[in-house]
Amino acid sequence: MESTFLPTRAAEEARYKAHQNGPQDAGYVAFLTQAINPALPYLNDTMHGLDYGCGPNPTLSGLLLNHGLQCENYDPIFFPAFSEHRFDFIFATEVAEHFFHPAEELKRISSLLLPGGILTLMTEYWSSLEGFAEWYYAKDMTHVCFYHSKTIEYICSQYGFKKMNPESPRVSVLKKIGKTQSLIPHD
Repeated sequence: MESTFLPTRAAEEARYKAHQNGPQDAGYVAFLTQAINPALPYLNDTMHGLDYGCGPNPTLSGLLLNHGLQCENYDPIFFPAFSEHRFDFIFATEVAEHFFHPAEELKRISSLLLPGGILTLMTEYWSSLEGFAEWYYAKDMTHVCFYHSKTIEYICSQYGFKKMNPESPRVSVLKKIGKTQSLIPHD
């Protein structure tokens, strides 16, 4: 989105505070479970993670704790500080569409993730330009960046990830390819 159309920080904060999402909301918990369930086979209780873009009412980290997983919270507005180390897994649920500078954010996320680590990215993908202007997801003024299944392929190729889960209209589980692994298959 052109920078002149980006929301101000105050407008973003007001919009996010208007959300009633939290651990007490069964619908929101079910929504986040869509991201948790496909990631669980790749996670274990020795791992330490980060909820990148947790919003004003961190919920995902509590749900992960129920699975024995430690997860810190980060949000540039509400929780701007977190440990200065790299993580075994990162969840970015319903946050990528808010990135003003997606390349910078994805580079940062990749740098925070250990080789072999898991990135679970959840955002609704667009599939056709027909009807895009009427799409409810595009009507949210804080949604400034949109993704397609081909965008996920691009993210994998540019930031060193391998997609682990089958095609999904909303959730991609990506594994960071370590330095010892090659992007080119060997014979």
